[in-house]
Amino acid sequence: MKTYKIKNWNEHQHYKHRFPPWIKLQVSLLDNPKFDELTGDEVKFLIKIWLAATRNKTIDGVIPNVDKLSFVIRLEKSQTKKYLEKLEQKGWIELCV
Repeated sequence: MKTYKIKNWNEHQHYKHRFPPWIKLQVSLLDNPKFDELTGDEVKFLIKIWLAATRNKTIDGVIPNVDKLSFVIRLEKSQTKKYLEKLEQKGWIELCV
């Protein structure tokens, strides 16, 4: 099973060394062509996985596995997998190595 993490996770953290961490939406996203290319559903999914990644107490941006993520964000597994693959292709998440 693939494990993903958020690219540039530290850029989205407000309080980096406490739990629960916060995410921040930077105004610079408005000027990011990669962000503008996302569909509304992809943006919604991206924000939800940012929020889900904050539950990882290691605070390293690792996204929960598909089963857990699907439950947390209330989405069917097939849809979760589809959006994860799209965001990986578009460079918003990456496989953990």
